[in-house]
Amino acid sequence: MNWKLVHTLNRISRYLSPASFSNELHRALRRGKKDGGLTNINFSFTNLCSVDCIFCPQDRGGSKKIRSMSKQLLEKILNECSSAAFKKHHSIQVISVGENGDIFLHKECIDFLRMIRKKMPGAKIQCYTNFRMFTTDKIDIVLKEKLLDFIGCNIDGVTPQSYRMVKRADFDVVTKHLFYFLKKRRELWRDVPIHVSGLTFHDYIKGIYYGLGAMPLKLKETPIDINSLVDDFPDIHAFFRSRLDHPKDKIMRSSPIGWAERNQVDIRGLDYSKYFCPQVDRFQKEAFISPDGTWYACCWDGKNELVLGNVTAQSLNDIYFGQRRKDLILALKQKKFSEVGGPCLSVNCCQKLSIEKKG
Repeated sequence: MNWKLVHTLNRISRYLSPASFSNELHRALRRGKKDGGLTNINFSFTNLCSVDCIFCPQDRGGSKKIRSMSKQLLEKILNECSSAAFKKHHSIQVISVGENGDIFLHKECIDFLRMIRKKMPGAKIQCYTNFRMFTTDKIDIVLKEKLLDFIGCNIDGVTPQSYRMVKRADFDVVTKHLFYFLKKRRELWRDVPIHVSGLTFHDYIKGIYYGLGAMPLKLKETPIDINSLVDDFPDIHAFFRSRLDHPKDKIMRSSPIGWAERNQVDIRGLDYSKYFCPQVDRFQKEAFISPDGTWYACCWDGKNELVLGNVTAQSLNDIYFGQRRKDLILALKQKKFSEVGGPCLSVNCCQKLSIEKKG
């Protein structure tokens, strides 16, 4: 497969688009300015998920009454992002779907992708999915209509048993859809790279045990001999190495973090000076939008506690330049996590955790 030719043709077709040219022009004009504006929007079209990963919080999005975004709200956001007034301050380069939930559980997921492509043709659309609900009929539409530019997915085991230990889901269903996607991608010459990341049972258990001094909340009732755990990431790498063929496809080992363990971490006496916010750089240029329109702090704010505003009643631009956002960025940079509150009270759970025993 000549992916270099596919990529070249894809880039030529993009840059010939007037909307894409306009987007690049606005991006160039924003370069060098002190406040570069928003570059990314991360949509949580639904905070529902069809798997139950040991490394995701049990109560993610559970406090929200609205679990799926409306078409009217998405249209409002896209209309603002595509307006000349918005582009004076911002240049949206990337739109991510699948933030804190699976887009393919939303009944209007295909219509949403079509709306984004039509309104924001110059933006890269990237999707994070576990492939369980990314079924063959949806794959056909997405690839034929060029609705996605990148896919990220977690494959945390390559046997039915190892996959279920992490995801509580059916490995055969996931791989059936993933392999179908790879097959159709070749047939249709679609320039859509895939990044496969693996957070294995071995790595997560050891990361939480050695990093936070606990066993994962979802495994509290499961007897585990930590010394008998076997690292199966090499098996994941070997499994996909021969199957992925796009030059930008990647297979990566994910580092464990403890955002799913916040409820069991004792923060009393925590020395905040030892920690930093690993998301603050993203926070400055990206928006995270929940199904009910809440703009929340980051992807590890599972309960959407750190709220900047709500785009159902406010504009993205007003929230971006609002005092609440400025104060929050400053507090995070100054490590005032106790003042920020919410998930930042357990900022130790946001750090990458070593899978090796210290000392």
